[in-house]
Amino acid sequence: MIWRAGAKNRGTLLPLGVLSYYRITARGYPGPFAAGILFVKIRPRHMRYGGSMNIQETPEGFEIRDGETRAAFIQVDDDGETWTLPHTVTDPAYRGQGLASQLVQAVVDAARERGKTLRAVCPYVVAWFEKHPDKLAGIKH
Repeated sequence: MIWRAGAKNRGTLLPLGVLSYYRITARGYPGPFAAGILFVKIRPRHMRYGGSMNIQETPEGFEIRDGETRAAFIQVDDDGETWTLPHTVTDPAYRGQGLASQLVQAVVDAARERGKTLRAVCPYVVAWFEKHPDKLAGIKH
């Protein structure tokens, strides 16, 4: 069981299985005015691969949609031989689920199939390239 802070110094015990369904964040504030105050935020955790989420190629790049909602997007600027990757954006409600990583992997796979060179400008993509050099085999970047 875990403890969840409630209003007026009351708390609630939650089963440990709740952690797989909800994202729980807590923030405490030190200092003379707010000492001991703890705010707990509980949000539903979206399924990483479930539901109707899928990666689609668009004229502007690649995106992941959850139904009608654009959960994540990576911009791809195509100049013929090179794909420049300037931006990766994830909806705040979907962050922390690996969606941006899935998009970068989709771009890498598509670039490999089409013989494109990749140019990372987005800081997230630059870091992803540095973290996963093995996934870039056979691609100029």
